[in-house]
Amino acid sequence: MDFPMILNKFRRDVLIVRQQVDQFWTEVENPHFGSKGLVPRSFLDFDKEGTARAKYHYCAPDEITIHKFEIVRLIGKIDDNYYEGINTRGERGKIPVNCIDVIKEPFGLTPYQGENRVFGEYECKRCSLNWTSSNSWANCGQMCENCNVLVYPHKQRPLHQPDGLDKSDLTKDLPIE
Repeated sequence: MDFPMILNKFRRDVLIVRQQVDQFWTEVENPHFGSKGLVPRSFLDFDKEGTARAKYHYCAPDEITIHKFEIVRLIGKIDDNYYEGINTRGERGKIPVNCIDVIKEPFGLTPYQGENRVFGEYECKRCSLNWTSSNSWANCGQMCENCNVLVYPHKQRPLHQPDGLDKSDLTKDLPIE
């Protein structure tokens, strides 16, 4: 069997588990960089996932199918209406909040838990520096320019939703939805 390269995993990276190779190695993918490879199982923390039970059978385009009483793994919360999850058949995708009873909420280092780049607001606890960034990702922090400390955003929102906090919001022509 040919094994992919050994993936350099950095602390706090969020990885997608593809398969358990053996008792020591797991094949993973880093969605932010598109890299795939092997990571020692002991390096992974699986406790961040949540769980939920399906209230009823649900099937819709662009969302995963769940069956009544099925237990699904929750990877993260996309927004107030959807979770990202994995059903018992290994299908990964969006699950509407109203279709499930959450047993355990997924843990995340940031408010947003989706896969897209978003707008983030940051505040360094050490030096009180505040900044905003349109290059914010789920469970990823940025380094404070003053004290070189990793800081996670306390607020995140989609890039197409201006709120006046980003100076570039004032100059963009945004599509009307």
